[in-house]
Amino acid sequence: MKKLGALVAALVVALTTFFLWMARLPPFDGYGEPVPVPFEALDVDLVETRVEGTAHYPVVVTVERAGSFGRPSTTWWIFPLFDRGDTMGRQITAMVLSRVEPDDLVGFEDLTLDCDVRPPRVGMSPEAERAFRDAGYTFAADYVLLEQLPLDG
Repeated sequence: MKKLGALVAALVVALTTFFLWMARLPPFDGYGEPVPVPFEALDVDLVETRVEGTAHYPVVVTVERAGSFGRPSTTWWIFPLFDRGDTMGRQITAMVLSRVEPDDLVGFEDLTLDCDVRPPRVGMSPEAERAFRDAGYTFAADYVLLEQLPLDG
């Protein structure tokens, strides 16, 4: 009976640790130093990346993420990011999920972002994609979502 209790306890500790690590909850909520990556080399296998590009703000979608265990709900802004200096591009290869609201009076802005590169399904809904398509943008088949790392590190 003691062996079964020890096995169950070990399993609970392992699953709890895995959950905390995957959700980036304390004590696993730190981030490493972002690695600079060229815009054209963005790939969903990258994490903690620093990328430079030009943000397009004519269309910005706001998303409210519900709070979860240990975290409050947050507001995020979604906008496309193109290669630095590209203000005429219309095929999206990178979308930004940012906690910083873009200025309403700015149409384009050169940015350097520290982010995790994720697949679009993490934060893009069909409604959000439709808003960008209605504004004349198209999506590359392998576009990525750049989730901005917390500004406080």
